[in-house]
Amino acid sequence: MIPGPRLFRSRWAALLWAAGLLWAVADMAGGLTGPHRAPPATPGASPTPEATPDGSPAQDPDVAALVNTLG
Repeated sequence: MIPGPRLFRSRWAALLWAAGLLWAVADMAGGLTGPHRAPPATPGASPTPEATPDGSPAQDPDVAALVNTLG
């Protein structure tokens, strides 16, 4: 809900309203500690290979060709 223009006559009231809005957004999005956060990486584990648009894994020649194309 967008507040009326009377709220913004006071800087402190506007600041508190904005802080509450950001808090609500962070709460809805899950913040940094929510259940949707990725698990921590295991030391020494190899990363999963990236995939090309057709679903096949990207190979080094593919990456080299892309770097050549981009300059």
